[in-house]
Amino acid sequence: MYLTQDFCPDLKTVFNHSTNPEAFAMAILGELDPVMEFLSCHLVISDQDNVKWILMELTANAVTTPIGYMLGRETGLTRDEMLSAIGTSALWPDLSMRNSFRSSQESVIRIEQFLRISIPEWLSRQVKDRIIFLGLTPASNWVQISVRIDVQRKSFCISVVSAFPPLKGDIEAIRCRFESTDETSRRIREERKPFEDKEGIYHMPSFTGGGGMGLLACIHLAEEKNLYLDYFVQDGAESEILFRLGNHPIR
Repeated sequence: MYLTQDFCPDLKTVFNHSTNPEAFAMAILGELDPVMEFLSCHLVISDQDNVKWILMELTANAVTTPIGYMLGRETGLTRDEMLSAIGTSALWPDLSMRNSFRSSQESVIRIEQFLRISIPEWLSRQVKDRIIFLGLTPASNWVQISVRIDVQRKSFCISVVSAFPPLKGDIEAIRCRFESTDETSRRIREERKPFEDKEGIYHMPSFTGGGGMGLLACIHLAEEKNLYLDYFVQDGAESEILFRLGNHPIR
């Protein structure tokens, strides 16, 4: 017997409460409560906190995807080129970091031509206003979380997918994180040293759901807790990325 249910986080609520990265994470965690309640009603899960934390990271990446996708589609820039112009992320910017990326004036010009205002002026707005300025309206179909429970086997599989495709290079970045986790961790830590604060947090989040240190942390945690995390990409251009988390090998 299989039980299935789909959940769509209320992104208007998430962005309305996103005054800083911590508030953003807490808002997403709140939207995941119905997912965890559905699971706990039908299964006994010993690692609920870890499952929820991994889901929060995957959902946060999916929530961020439309912003990077729209900027990339309209400017033709890659994620790295946009980071060189914006500094860290369109969600939590730090313009002082642009020097670390050897800011490209061409990238700056292309973004500002699309925005029709300066990058600092756009980034000074609230997160929800920045998103609306791009012509995006946070909708219920931006992110879908699907839960499938096999009652007989006492297993679950949770998938997280964004309605928007990744930018160029994101799929390869994800593949590297899954296939060469330790090597990729060392390389990314070295690359991100300039962005690490005194609490060990890297202020250089993913633009498009390609994942960064958060995705690597999810992979390590899933292995440690005997959970199964993988991803699936459909063939063709502008493919969606589907992340899957389960307590048994995912078929």
